[in-house]
Amino acid sequence: TMVITGSEDANESSSSSIMPSTYAPSKLPSPAPTGIQDVEEQVLISFYNAAGGNSWIKSKEWVTGSDFCQWHGVKCATVGSTTFVDELRLPANILTGDLEAISLSLINLKYLRILDLDSNLLTGNMTV
Repeated sequence: TMVITGSEDANESSSSSIMPSTYAPSKLPSPAPTGIQDVEEQVLISFYNAAGGNSWIKSKEWVTGSDFCQWHGVKCATVGSTTFVDELRLPANILTGDLEAISLSLINLKYLRILDLDSNLLTGNMTV
């Protein structure tokens, strides 16, 4: 099991911009995110595309659901009026792709505390 600990200060602001994935997404990210929820949704969409989301065993609500906190394996936390991705748990779900590319997109989940991608078909090394 992979566990990555990130920042626990939910009051930090994020000025990261997310580039759309080079894969054909099921849902296109908006070109200019307006808040942390928009940024995190775009990160998750890019992750889904980079990790072969169309072939996952469980992908309930991914990309098609309006609330990314309801997507399979995504757990969110709320501090004040800000909701953010706290955990991403997708073990044994046939995720595929290069860990380096995937980790570079996930780095924009500023408050991610737990990442579990164990027992998938991922290759390469992960940048932490």
